[in-house]
Amino acid sequence: MGDRLFFLARSGLYCYDGQGLTRPMHADALVYSLGVSRFDKCVAASCAGKLWFAVQQEEYGFNEVSYVYDTRRASWMERQGYGCADYVSADGQLYMLTYNGHIVRFDEGAATYEGAPIEALWCTPRTDAGGKFSEKQLLSLFCRVWLGGLRVQVVTDRENCIRNFTPKNPNDPEDAEISLTGSGRGFSLRFMNPGGTRFCLLDGAELLVDVQRRPL
Repeated sequence: MGDRLFFLARSGLYCYDGQGLTRPMHADALVYSLGVSRFDKCVAASCAGKLWFAVQQEEYGFNEVSYVYDTRRASWMERQGYGCADYVSADGQLYMLTYNGHIVRFDEGAATYEGAPIEALWCTPRTDAGGKFSEKQLLSLFCRVWLGGLRVQVVTDRENCIRNFTPKNPNDPEDAEISLTGSGRGFSLRFMNPGGTRFCLLDGAELLVDVQRRPL
């Protein structure tokens, strides 16, 4: 992309600028997922400021997981639900060849991949909230949601918690308070769209967390 070479490894994303290796922001956010990925059939492309990598995780014989890195926002998105044989970027558009023999053009507002609902994940980087040695108990998530349904997964060092939220009126923004469970020194959040529904988080999100410092 431009005058920089990006490449994906099990430890995350790297960039070569002609002089040395650098690590983009949040480059290692997917290190746990990449650790179980297979790269022998990996394909990649860059388009409109985003890097696309399709990898294999299960024994399906094809790439069923795609990781998208937005270089402008320094954020990742994981896409599943289709088998990617190749990516091609042309004239500012991204095209995908599927293992079913179809050609798909992205970002046209379609709600399905070959008739299957699109289920997406938005994963936040793992954080210790500035306290490496303190125990965090996640209590509640506060956010403003518009459209469809929302599924939130909390990933901690020891356990996962999944909560669903369905707005009462999909046509109007709604304030949501979602009770959470889970504890650990570090945690991350995954925002998902169950059944391929569409949702939008307005004004960010806030967490209520109980922090207890552990004795040294």
